[in-house]
Amino acid sequence: MVLNVKNKNDSDYCKRDAKIITNVPKSLSYIKYTISGSYQVKEVSKLPEEIYELCQKKNIWRVLLDTSGIQELNINIVNQFSSGESIARILNNSVRLAVYGEGEIFTNFTETVAVNRGAVVKVSNDYNDLKSWLVDN
Repeated sequence: MVLNVKNKNDSDYCKRDAKIITNVPKSLSYIKYTISGSYQVKEVSKLPEEIYELCQKKNIWRVLLDTSGIQELNINIVNQFSSGESIARILNNSVRLAVYGEGEIFTNFTETVAVNRGAVVKVSNDYNDLKSWLVDN
């Protein structure tokens, strides 16, 4: 499934691509959700809702969010805090979220905010470590 969303500036776009990674047992399957391109703060704030809806639709509750293809933005610490709160409020502990590509959008600070509010989240630049963490019981 590929979703393309136009920003206000027609030359900029953000792209979302979701793939189901099936493991045995099925309970260890996960969704690889890749985002790339140009992102605005409003789009970032919608990600937890999009992820939750996809998890509900597919009945898969583990997500590897690859943010490594996002063009760097100047997202301040208040927005990083808000992202952590949104993740915790929307995903809570029902979705196990591994975020690859620590940058300005999702940082260790964002992870700490989300985890302190009950979310199951890990942010890292180590892809293999995240995959292992994601399918750990």
